Amino acid sequence: MICFSAENFQNLEQRRSLRRSRFHLIPQRTATPEFREDRVLRLRNQVGDAPIILRICRIGAYYRSSILQTFELAKLLREQGITVSAVILGVVQDELVLEEIMSLRGREDFVITDPAMTTNAAELLPVADAVVGTGRNLVEAAMAGVTLFTPLAESQLPAAVTGHNWRDLAATNFSERNKLAIAQSPRELATAFLRADATIARTIADEYSIEAAIRRYATVYESDQSTHHHPVDFILNASAVIVSVTRSRRSS
Repeated sequence: MICFSAENFQNLEQRRSLRRSRFHLIPQRTATPEFREDRVLRLRNQVGDAPIILRICRIGAYYRSSILQTFELAKLLREQGITVSAVILGVVQDELVLEEIMSLRGREDFVITDPAMTTNAAELLPVADAVVGTGRNLVEAAMAGVTLFTPLAESQLPAAVTGHNWRDLAATNFSERNKLAIAQSPRELATAFLRADATIARTIADEYSIEAAIRRYATVYESDQSTHHHPVDFILNASAVIVSVTRSRRSS
């Protein structure tokens, strides 16, 4: 059985009903988006010239916390004299949540729900100076080489993704369930934004690229001699993974 996150791997491995199963952790599942310069320029014209902290997500109860953390990060940076705008880009799932975040955003911030922008939104990632991301969206942002933040559970501010903490955050799939043993200070968050160091983005992009997964799937099939998989099985399964990832990206 293939698991996409350490969280799922650990949970499934502990189930007695699955004790005869073999589990493999292969987190690589993200294809590099097609970045569209024409769409990036259109969005940039809409929001102005200020540096952008981008959050791409559906606007609903599940992502409410990460949206508010994005606003709080932008507010924190502005309080430290850093010009920045938070841009929330997504399809509306809950009108009440939309109403709430519209009332809480700063005057420099934007909430964009236009389907012309929300369709294939990953194509717009290069517009951002930083992204508050979760799951596949964070990995796609890493592929765009931008500064990475991710939401934290029970927090008003997101975490800056660094070389020291990224594996801990990856264990919860860079999700709203993220936790850090030691909270980052406002100064650390501002420094991460200003440094714009793409090193960690390159590390995560390399770690989670679907291209790397093909090699690992091949290793799984080659090592599982007891099931006598035919090579065609590998081709079909690998193709299914790539098609699934591509369709998922296009629908986001």
